[in-house]
Amino acid sequence: MRRKEQAATKRTTDARQEKGDTDCFVCTRERQSVYSRRRDTEVSEWFTYGYRQKERMTVVVLTANYLCKTGMGDAVEKALREMIPLVEQENGCIHYLVNRSKDNPDAFLLFEQYEDEQALARHSETPYFKRIVLDTVIPMLEKRERTLYTPVQA
Repeated sequence: MRRKEQAATKRTTDARQEKGDTDCFVCTRERQSVYSRRRDTEVSEWFTYGYRQKERMTVVVLTANYLCKTGMGDAVEKALREMIPLVEQENGCIHYLVNRSKDNPDAFLLFEQYEDEQALARHSETPYFKRIVLDTVIPMLEKRERTLYTPVQA
């Protein structure tokens, strides 16, 4: 009986995708950023059934806290807005989310998720990372803290 239920769930998910119904996805934002780099069935498997074991083991998360020099928040936001579509097109980038504090307009939190450490290293070597982040954003910062994370396995 279990196999019949799994097959029915798979058929339902496939039918929803063919119709363009996105209710089977966990989050529209993740679907948008990953959809263009994965085949439809992989996207469904990725979000509907969770990470496969191999992918869970290699995923790397980077958080970066930026505190801008007083009054530089708008300029930093403008530079980071330019960065978002470039990073989302990178092979190996799963998420690149830029957040601005509601309480302090000069504070930002970046949440970045990559398929592996090599993808993160490639990201840091791109010409636009060097131009936008290293040459433009960092000189406008008072403080920059970066922390790397890996998934906790069950």
